[in-house]
Amino acid sequence: MCQEAKPIFMRACNLDKECPDWVIGEWSECDSPCGSGNQTRTVECRSKENDEV
Repeated sequence: MCQEAKPIFMRACNLDKECPDWVIGEWSECDSPCGSGNQTRTVECRSKENDEV
């Protein structure tokens, strides 16, 4: 059997690269003054490195 310690077989990588994340905008005004209205907002998946979608 081997006398020396087993060499490492796995290591971390891409530690300097952040994963894309959701960028969520503010809610819009309600589109109806009464009753059942709707609000919208932007939701985009963006890379923090270069702001890509």
